[in-house]
Amino acid sequence: MELTVDFDSTIPIYTQIRNAVIAAIADGRLAPGEALPSIRALSGALGINLHTVNKAYRQLGDEGFVEMRRGLGAVVAATMPGADAQYRQATLPQLTALIQEARVRQVGRGQLTALIDALYGKEES
Repeated sequence: MELTVDFDSTIPIYTQIRNAVIAAIADGRLAPGEALPSIRALSGALGINLHTVNKAYRQLGDEGFVEMRRGLGAVVAATMPGADAQYRQATLPQLTALIQEARVRQVGRGQLTALIDALYGKEES
């Protein structure tokens, strides 16, 4: 799995790693049961602290995307977590901010829905 981080981004590096792993799972670059790079290997490849990668992997594990296996490290979970009430509640602030910004920028509901549909179509292809 090839992964890059943007050191100039306002998004924390551990969040960038988390998001990149989820994207790789979503588009099939990472399959269930597949091992992620070791914490040491990924931190070395990216030139970042071990603790940063560990934090990303721990978060992925807490969220159910990966399982931590002794001797194997982080492995893509066999089954992905569903959209439970906690997930839906956690995403509300992000969705609310997105919709509010779209309104301020005069992006209509239809345009926003079309963007979402296009991204879903891109992901499902």
